[in-house]
Amino acid sequence: MVRSIAAVVIGGVITVILVVLCTYVAIMTLLEPASPGLVPYATVPFVVASLVYSPLAATIGGWVTGLVAPRYAITHSFVVGLLLMAPIVWSKGVPGPGQPTWYPWIFGGLVLAGTAGGAYLQQRRRRN
Repeated sequence: MVRSIAAVVIGGVITVILVVLCTYVAIMTLLEPASPGLVPYATVPFVVASLVYSPLAATIGGWVTGLVAPRYAITHSFVVGLLLMAPIVWSKGVPGPGQPTWYPWIFGGLVLAGTAGGAYLQQRRRRN
């Protein structure tokens, strides 16, 4: 039980850290500076970039989850993905400034698939 909780926490934290770091870089490079007190609007390159780096970060988080808890790795990583989707569900998928209406749900689905995919890759590596 402790290993399962540790796997979910570690995988989730790694995913969040990677997404935050990549988002920071994307904001600095892909968004125009906003006036003081205003939030910069998401641009198409920013949205596309986030739909690329977020599932990759989730895949790494899922891989680490599978490394920490190899038994039922995909189940553990799926829990990580569901926890990462919780804010999207609680906010009813309201997009941020400049984001398309579909963005939160696609983003969440890709992250969920990424975590499960990472665990799958970890399991496959263990079998070989």
